Amino acid sequence: MRKILVIILLCTGAWFLMSCQEQSEAESSSTAETTAAVTVTEEQTVTTAAATTEKTAETSAPTTTETYQIAENMYMFIDLQSVRASKCTAKMTNHNAVQKPYTYAYRILNAETGEECRILSNYDPEEDDRDASEIHWINPEEKRTLQYDWEDRYGELEDGTYILELILDRTTVYPEDGGEGTVVPVVVRAKFEVESSDFVPHIYIAPEDVQPTGVVLTIENSPDAGRSYAFAYRLYDESAKPRKELLKVFDKETRLTMNNYVKAGETLMLELNWRDLYGNLLEGKYSIEMEMLADGEKEGKTYHADFEIK
Repeated sequence: MRKILVIILLCTGAWFLMSCQEQSEAESSSTAETTAAVTVTEEQTVTTAAATTEKTAETSAPTTTETYQIAENMYMFIDLQSVRASKCTAKMTNHNAVQKPYTYAYRILNAETGEECRILSNYDPEEDDRDASEIHWINPEEKRTLQYDWEDRYGELEDGTYILELILDRTTVYPEDGGEGTVVPVVVRAKFEVESSDFVPHIYIAPEDVQPTGVVLTIENSPDAGRSYAFAYRLYDESAKPRKELLKVFDKETRLTMNNYVKAGETLMLELNWRDLYGNLLEGKYSIEMEMLADGEKEGKTYHADFEIK
């Protein structure tokens, strides 16, 4: 009887262990399936988010890089004889069959980089805003002459190639694949070169033309215009710190001989003598400053030449 009870207990224990093992395996399988399902769900979520972000980026990215639009049938060129380091004259023609608007707003661009020239730090853009807001009109086949002076905005430009860009109007440009439009200026452009040798006289004193009592001043006039010497010059001591004005001379001899005009592209030599007014100069560095008036201008410009007494 005792043996039978032992056998029964052993069978019951074995059955209980088998049930626990099956339940444990079932729970492990269920947990594994649940974890796998969660992992798949997370991967799907990440993929969807990435796709959404990529799609949004594609939609938001502009499909056009236009920052301006060239006007049709509008023509502008620069009067090359008018070009100076700080100004020029442009002429514009409307070849459209209808009247067209334009403003006085403009920019000077570097032709190599396409970027606007550096604006002076003390420049007040209020005038630019007013020029951009005022609308003017040009009739079909009408020609307009426009004067530009940018000395206050850019100063004097260095020698090089530039683009004058005149803003005529503004228009809205829409991307090819749809979306919001961008307002861009409608412009007309003309290229020009600043080459100072074309409009700035070369004034110098050769070493062999230097004496303690006077010098010979050589004026190689530029080809743009004739110029008149204003009969007066100033003598400076450049060795002094700061430099010192020694004489301001009214050139009576040049006035009597009327030897004060130099034609475009020609050379004038002026003999300047201060022996009776000042005497001999000592060794040192000196300079001559004088004014010349170009044909058609109302104000003269100052020119400078250095020399040395050894």
